[in-house]
Amino acid sequence: MRPSSHRGHRLLLDANISGAIYAYLKSKGYDVIFMPMSLGRLSNSDLARYAIEQDLVILTHDKTFYESIALEASNLLERLKLIILSVSPGAIELCMRLLDQFLEDALHLIEERGIVMITPEGVKAIII
Repeated sequence: MRPSSHRGHRLLLDANISGAIYAYLKSKGYDVIFMPMSLGRLSNSDLARYAIEQDLVILTHDKTFYESIALEASNLLERLKLIILSVSPGAIELCMRLLDQFLEDALHLIEERGIVMITPEGVKAIII
């Protein structure tokens, strides 16, 4: 990863992202926060709204996150910045390796596409 090129991006980790991933990304120089507990349990659309208001990129394992936004608040989709880490949340080592390899590419692509997925094969844009 080359965090210096995308330090302007602030990452908001969904509840399904491990604390180990949080610590790993922080150690690499990324501006990372967990969903603020003071907000309580939020629906995906509420979390998306918060991220948009705060100019945050959401990192989640939830492959259906954007689909729930499309159903609940489709007007948010065009402004949403979302990275889906498409591996098991329990596979911490694999998650770290994929973030190391592909997070910078995902952050670059997100500026053009808004919603991207990181898989073991690489980064792909999600077409809605």
